[in-house]
Amino acid sequence: MRLILDTNVLIDGLVPKGDDEAAISVETLAVLRFGVMVARTPEIRAKRMRVLSNAEVSLMALPVDDAVASSYALLAAKRVTASRQPRARSFDLFIAATGHSHGAAPVTRNSGDFVGLDDVLEVVGRSRSQPTAQRACSPPKDHVGGRDMPNWHG
Repeated sequence: MRLILDTNVLIDGLVPKGDDEAAISVETLAVLRFGVMVARTPEIRAKRMRVLSNAEVSLMALPVDDAVASSYALLAAKRVTASRQPRARSFDLFIAATGHSHGAAPVTRNSGDFVGLDDVLEVVGRSRSQPTAQRACSPPKDHVGGRDMPNWHG
């Protein structure tokens, strides 16, 4: 199964175990980099930098492209239909849209962020009580150090 990991899953070390192919969205990199930049102490900055470095080295970051933009529009419209505010969760919706356009299920601790999307998106919920391991998912086939992989495009 293809998975796209939400930022909170990386931060909390809740990467699923198994043979699933995992990736992240460039939005996740943006959020992680922002966290490093605004850290209030050197200890917090170092911890955030470890999470960011791990993600950059072990997971492919999928870009926002035309297909992601179309998926975002669909998911945001469904959120409105479900009486939810899409702007409040725009980063989460872009992560979900990236997964949607690549046939990957979002893995998140915050399944509630995806209410109203059940008919178009399978969400894999994680909790802090579940067993964890860094790099427990296999990187996508042909993955080399965070570089682009043709089998995830198209």
